[in-house]
Amino acid sequence: MGTLLVLSILLALGLSLLVAIPLLLLKVVLGLVLLPFKILGGLIRVGFGLLAGLLGLAATGVGVLVAIVGVVLGLVLLPLLPILFMAAILYGFARLVSRPARLRSVA
Repeated sequence: MGTLLVLSILLALGLSLLVAIPLLLLKVVLGLVLLPFKILGGLIRVGFGLLAGLLGLAATGVGVLVAIVGVVLGLVLLPLLPILFMAAILYGFARLVSRPARLRSVA
């Protein structure tokens, strides 16, 4: 009875090895065949990562520059705002008191 159990275990182990060994060989062969593509993909990933990082730095620099220009323009033009309001009021008053333009007939 004991030898039958040992033989059945060995048979199951042998059958599982008959399935597992070809699968492992297939995995190794596919890994070796696809290795150049994996290397190329890694290089492309690194290249695009570096490019994205550089573009991100450039965009950050442009954003900071635009923010600085906006703050400077705001600080320069803010004191001129009352003059702009007075000019707008005078322009509106001038349009109010001026004569309306006559419409010419096209003949």
